[in-house]
Amino acid sequence: MSAASLGGCGDEDPPGAEPVEVGSLSMALSASDDSDHQYRLGGCTLDVTGPQTERFDLQRVNLEEPTLELDLQPGDYVLMLDGECVIEQQDEDGVYAPVDFEQVAPLSPEVQVLSGEIAEVTFGFNVRGGAGVFRPGQGHRQGGDQ
Repeated sequence: MSAASLGGCGDEDPPGAEPVEVGSLSMALSASDDSDHQYRLGGCTLDVTGPQTERFDLQRVNLEEPTLELDLQPGDYVLMLDGECVIEQQDEDGVYAPVDFEQVAPLSPEVQVLSGEIAEVTFGFNVRGGAGVFRPGQGHRQGGDQ
């Protein structure tokens, strides 16, 4: 699985310095439902507040990537989607167009990032009466736990 990876790439510790421990945050930017309709999330920003404060414009992240991964210092974080989020559905020709949706499960408002581990964030929605979840990994399928 490919992912838009953001954070400490290329930063090396000076010789003799203690290595900085990091964990990761993973958030799906795309999903599919049981009918194999493909969706992607964009148009808003993801605010991450905790030991580090980050703000990502989801419209500027590579929309071809299914997951946003961010290296963070370990600790407790509060996350928030801010602005006018858009969910787009891919048609038979591969073109994405906005669809009406309703958020049914909030973006996980708090997450704990542990050193060397990946904390996953999910976003639930209804599109045309069906529930779906933007969840990292495992095919991003609609409905219950996977």
